[in-house]
Amino acid sequence: MPDLMQWIGGYSAALTVHGLDEGFELGIAGPFTNWLSWNYGTSLSGGWVAAVEQLAQEGESSVEAFFQLLDAYRAESAAI
Repeated sequence: MPDLMQWIGGYSAALTVHGLDEGFELGIAGPFTNWLSWNYGTSLSGGWVAAVEQLAQEGESSVEAFFQLLDAYRAESAAI
């Protein structure tokens, strides 16, 4: 999970540095973090990384949990 977070964090930083606003949803306090908190009762203080690690099932990697939760978030967001 640390490698994934570093990659996403770098992408977010590059968007900021270059003044690009593409509605990035995976920022530390972004919509994905809020969705996890609202739907699963996770704390906002650790961002989505802490929430995903908390929600990962036994025997499931946090990266697998991340992509499953992200798919659920995107499906719900598309339905709105």
